[in-house]
Amino acid sequence: MGFGTADKLLLSLDRADLWYRGNREKPHRINAGSLVLPSSGDRFEEGLDIFRACAFRDTGAYRYEWFVHATRRLICVSVETVHQADSFPLSWEEPELWGVRDSDGQKYAMNFKPGTNSGLSSPYAGHIESRFFLEGTAGVIEYAVEDTLHFRIRVLAVASDGLLGLRPARKGFQLEKHGGRFTLLVSIDTTAADLDHVIPDPAPDYRQLLAEHAAWWAEYWNGAYITVNHDAADRYWHMGRYLTGSSMREDSVPVPLQGVWGEPSPPWWGAYTWDLNVQACYWPVGPAGSANTILALARWVNRHLDVFNDNARRMYGTDGLLLSLNTGLDGHPLTPLTGKISPSYGSWVCQTLWEYYRYTGSRDYLLHECLPPFKAHMQTLRTAWQKSHTGTYSLAVSESPELGMLNTPETPCRNSAYDIAFSRFLASCWLEMSRKLGLTHSDLDEFAQDFLTHAPAYPVSQVTVRNYFWPEDVSVPDYFVEWEGLETEMSHRHLSHLVNVYPLGELSSMSDPVSIQRLKNSMQRLQARGFGNWEPYSFAWASILNSRIGWRPRYSMTMLEIMNSYMTVPFNGLPLNDDCFELGLFNQTGPYGPGHLGAFTLESALIPMAAVQEAVVHTIDNHTRYGTGLTPDLEAEFHDIHLPGNRRTSGTIKQGNVELEPAETYMLETR
Repeated sequence: MGFGTADKLLLSLDRADLWYRGNREKPHRINAGSLVLPSSGDRFEEGLDIFRACAFRDTGAYRYEWFVHATRRLICVSVETVHQADSFPLSWEEPELWGVRDSDGQKYAMNFKPGTNSGLSSPYAGHIESRFFLEGTAGVIEYAVEDTLHFRIRVLAVASDGLLGLRPARKGFQLEKHGGRFTLLVSIDTTAADLDHVIPDPAPDYRQLLAEHAAWWAEYWNGAYITVNHDAADRYWHMGRYLTGSSMREDSVPVPLQGVWGEPSPPWWGAYTWDLNVQACYWPVGPAGSANTILALARWVNRHLDVFNDNARRMYGTDGLLLSLNTGLDGHPLTPLTGKISPSYGSWVCQTLWEYYRYTGSRDYLLHECLPPFKAHMQTLRTAWQKSHTGTYSLAVSESPELGMLNTPETPCRNSAYDIAFSRFLASCWLEMSRKLGLTHSDLDEFAQDFLTHAPAYPVSQVTVRNYFWPEDVSVPDYFVEWEGLETEMSHRHLSHLVNVYPLGELSSMSDPVSIQRLKNSMQRLQARGFGNWEPYSFAWASILNSRIGWRPRYSMTMLEIMNSYMTVPFNGLPLNDDCFELGLFNQTGPYGPGHLGAFTLESALIPMAAVQEAVVHTIDNHTRYGTGLTPDLEAEFHDIHLPGNRRTSGTIKQGNVELEPAETYMLETR
């Protein structure tokens, strides 16, 4: 990510897999600092070519073009200078660590809220030692973080006639001479294990590196695509496709909360947050032909099953799979298990893993990578859900940000709609998996079947005048709520009481008439309540729900248009998180706010992509439906959109009519 002021360009050297694990404070993600380049001049132009994943800045005196190589772990920067000079500075802003003295809220308030003067110490702690030296022709910055984390940054300066000379400076290096064009090649290596490809010797030409990089992206963009003659929808889909390609790889770590472009110290510790945030990043990948990116999540979960099993033993006294609300890269809790505990964090994850199987049908994946976490999580559900005296299952404790804001002593959370929906879904998936693989886990099969028979009904609330609207069908005078007895004067920020519509697909416009009307009443109630406390992605989720329910076609696009007010300016696809409002940060100066605030989350940029796909084409119970979120004035073209069962579809939608290309049904490559 490139950002900074008019006189300097900062390039974030984030890897997403550097984590500080010192004993003094909570583990958290850091990046490798920022490369700082001079950026003065008599003009200022910058931009991003998402089709080549290449950015530029031109100030008249300096022109930079840079990209993170698609197949090498290498940052490539082309530098063109107008004026000859004796030296060219290369400096670094060091990474920052979260401090230890203050609570989370105080950290945010002290560091970010304008006008705050608490008199306390900075929320960031230094504890970073660095040294700069030459290693052959490469400049090396070596960081040591309290003797627990070590990594190196290597940089080469390459001109057309060979390597340029570097000499160490106070916070970086100086090129002894510069002028014309040269290339900077930057790599980040850990010293504990050489995980990265070192810069090749001799260093490749910039044009060669750019050609390799552009070839990967050309192949990527040559796959699935959607275009809609609606500015917000078209922009969100293409930006989401770009962010997917630049932040997700099957051979990497699961996609982090802020992607791989973190600030000097990413907010919320850069944690993996499992109440939707990470899982929802994978919502659009299947239809766009990138289901393979889910493999990174599947392999990460399998690597850390022992950690999640320990969590289950601590909370339930039995084996299973239990995630905390937030974890580090090593899977260990960053928030107490006793604080916000929910078996449905693992349900979100298992549902995502199931998506890969839906799109590929790979039996090998089902057996070796999907079955182990599924089995462990079913053990957790079997313990967490207990039969009441009425013979119906009941879940005594479930907490999450989705529920906490509404949970009061007067309306305690019991048998929430989202817990019921996920558990029903997982029980059905388990029985299908068991049949497909010929398994004989009689105890889990028995529980799954019994749960589907005796699960609680989805809670509903009766429509009254107090809800500000009359139902369209007075014979169905109620709507879905999160749990029985809930009455609130503001809408959910996460819409989690309708997960049975999306992403689970259990209810839709193809359901029974009573359920359909309850869903429509629920959507109308959400609109009547307003958008208080909604996060940016809530609007995109509402758009998806609307397309699935078939409530009002124009509403789908309206929700995406409302999201525009949450976007950073100029538009870059990264919506600000609603926490910005609480902290007085919205539309502040800097790249995302004071002090390089990174208070955005990646799912807010990827759920809109899913919303566009759902409005154009989606599948429910093997029935493909087209254009349910489009009004007749909107036209769409879609190509190679992937459907569950290894199917693809292409065609156009014009004036409400769908024209499909000749059917092409064939198997995709699977492991």
